[in-house]
Amino acid sequence: MSDERSQGVDFGELGDELENHDYPATAEELTEEYGDWTVEYNDGEETLSNALEGVGVDEFQSAEEVFETVMMMVGEEATDEGHSGRGAGTAPDEDTDSF
Repeated sequence: MSDERSQGVDFGELGDELENHDYPATAEELTEEYGDWTVEYNDGEETLSNALEGVGVDEFQSAEEVFETVMMMVGEEATDEGHSGRGAGTAPDEDTDSF
């Protein structure tokens, strides 16, 4: 996964480390081992520790679960690809029937 940007998130060498880690693993275990490693996304970066903080996942069964969780936790900063108007103008009008 190194050097691969998935949905706007670049795990770099951390991706390889996570793929080679023994699973299942808790967020606490991953934070202790890799918490200072940086995950980069379109508008910034964040440590793995910050990305996993408060995820509510007791145990990860695979690296893929970690990747998916981090992608969800970094939010629009990663996946928006720089389009700040996503969803703008799409709220339904209160007087319009929805199908």
